[in-house]
Amino acid sequence: AIYGLTKKQTSPTSPIGTHSNTHPRGAILPPINPIQTTLGMSNVSFVAQTVDWQPAHLYATIKKAYEHPGLSFVRIIQRCPVWMKAEYEASVSNPNALAVLHHPDGIALDDQMLQSFDTVIEHDPGDIHKGREWAAMTEQMPIGLFYQNTAAFRYDEYGASNMGMPNESRISAINQHLDRYAV
Repeated sequence: AIYGLTKKQTSPTSPIGTHSNTHPRGAILPPINPIQTTLGMSNVSFVAQTVDWQPAHLYATIKKAYEHPGLSFVRIIQRCPVWMKAEYEASVSNPNALAVLHHPDGIALDDQMLQSFDTVIEHDPGDIHKGREWAAMTEQMPIGLFYQNTAAFRYDEYGASNMGMPNESRISAINQHLDRYAV
């Protein structure tokens, strides 16, 4: 919710009223929701959200995104210990602040980890419309896999067949072209 590396500037995800060096009287616009925004893109194929204070969930989410064939978007809610210390303090200390999206095709969590969440929501990640509803949730912070479509068009497959070249030939052609600019 803040650009911390540039010394506390508000970002498009800063809540209304957030005081910063760029908005000393507080942010005036409602924040965008990165999950809803991404779910609105055409050919989106993997959208998830996790938090830095749940390392098992964070790891499982990144692993699932890495294994996904296609573009993966993972929003990681990360605390800033310097500029926004208190921003997520209530969420970290309150076990009811998070709602985990659960499904056999979702983020893999063992039973013990799943039981550590007060709110578990059964959600089929193939249902983009329900994923949008969960992304709009405000009473708790939803984490998990909102949407996955392994059949979505992928640039790497489309581009290779469209050019009539195998991947190795494409990479070689790109490298030859870039070598022209080497100093």
